Amino acid sequence: MTSLTYTERLLDEGRFWEGFATGFRATCPRAALKCARESLAGFREGFGYARASADMLTRPESQTKLGKSDRYSLGLMLVPSDGIPSDMLTKAGLRSRVNLCPRASAGCRAACLSQSGHGQFAATQYARAVRTLFLLAHPFHAGVLIGRELRRALEREGAGRVALRLNVTSDIRWELLSGADDIVPDIIASGVRFYDYTAWNRQAREHAHTLGWHITYSAKEPAATPDDYLVDILSSGGTVAMPIRVGKGEPMPEWIPLGMGTFRVIDGDLSDDRTEDPQGVIVGLRPKGEAGKRDTSGFVRDLILT
Repeated sequence: MTSLTYTERLLDEGRFWEGFATGFRATCPRAALKCARESLAGFREGFGYARASADMLTRPESQTKLGKSDRYSLGLMLVPSDGIPSDMLTKAGLRSRVNLCPRASAGCRAACLSQSGHGQFAATQYARAVRTLFLLAHPFHAGVLIGRELRRALEREGAGRVALRLNVTSDIRWELLSGADDIVPDIIASGVRFYDYTAWNRQAREHAHTLGWHITYSAKEPAATPDDYLVDILSSGGTVAMPIRVGKGEPMPEWIPLGMGTFRVIDGDLSDDRTEDPQGVIVGLRPKGEAGKRDTSGFVRDLILT
């Protein structure tokens, strides 16, 4: 059996998917929802907020990339890598180091999406840190709230019109947690699309494919993801997200030479919903934030484009 990371074990032992299933049910018990909301309200109060619950998922109305998708795309915005201050972790009863992106490269961490847009503000980072800590300290209650928010979106938008990205700024293997085998296929059958980007290799995320979860693999700097690794993914029908030094308003290249071949490129900034992408294509992404635009690690590719 694949070993879980520390954060994955916290979610697994805390019965995240059981909570998710409880909240997602059309007949979710009011007592369960009330308990989850009170749990979040009390947790937030301990970190300086008014005693009130809050949404766990980010809606497309408030996140530019999610808002570009044709489907109503919801995302879970957490603190990536090991960016939560140790004093906050201790206060939440967790270890002094929690890493939600264990496969992140140096270039990826430096140019992370989490620092772009509203993420450049300290208040936004603090709110995401508190959300992350609540998820890890109270996985069942967090699952209830996420499941309920997803159910409401599905009821409002209709089957086939809702997508969920649990790893907007994290890289958790949700499909490996207990209960995923029973719950995720049922939620997909109800009309929800699951999708994520990942720095894990294909073997580590194979079970996600089995469950019907769409995974796009991330290209990092060549030392972290060599060309032959990317070619193998593309040649077997997978998709690869690649940051390319293309300016805002400039067109993405149509083809990119990689290894001994040339691969089609689609513009990944036109929509965040990857579930309709053709097989075997590179998803070109423009660098976000000042750090990404200044990248010299090779994470943002400078290529001879054709």
